Amino acid sequence: MKSGLHFWDSSDAHSLEERIVDAENRVHFSLTRTFGSARCASAVDESTPELNIDAPGYIPADYVPEAEVRINLYARLARLADEDDVDALDEEVRNRFGPPPEPVERLLALARLRERCRNQVVARIDAGPQAIAVTVADGADKGSIERAIARSEGALAWRNERLIWSRSTATAQERLDNALKLLRFLEKAQRSRPPD
Repeated sequence: MKSGLHFWDSSDAHSLEERIVDAENRVHFSLTRTFGSARCASAVDESTPELNIDAPGYIPADYVPEAEVRINLYARLARLADEDDVDALDEEVRNRFGPPPEPVERLLALARLRERCRNQVVARIDAGPQAIAVTVADGADKGSIERAIARSEGALAWRNERLIWSRSTATAQERLDNALKLLRFLEKAQRSRPPD
């Protein structure tokens, strides 16, 4: 008769590591979907804007060796509330683990982009090799967007209910950088709105 108790032995180490890596992959996949699955319905809505940018961000095992720590960092990243929180986590990661490699930099940049989208009431960003398309949510300041279009010297235009920035890029990193530049440009136009 076999006991219901299971005593751990060293032969279980490999399967335990596999289970941890599998759990980490599920958390990472969930975080990736979180970054790109929900729409922002209003300026105060805490749902997540959809980011369609082929710029994968992740925490490599050779940067943060402990799977549990990586999972906790992904979970914390998913819960960040604003860009200041992203900056604080970025500083903490640098202090604990040293200068982050490119995938971690991209993961933090995607978190910053997500927060800027929330601030600008952007529901979705599609960034491809020829252009960046922004879908704004209800409640977006259309006046500031029109001012941004006027100041863009033809670089921004409305097409099919989306704001298009025609800007060619060769890499996913350039698309991510340009998406951040576009949101900063829109933010600047919003700050310079005329008095009511």
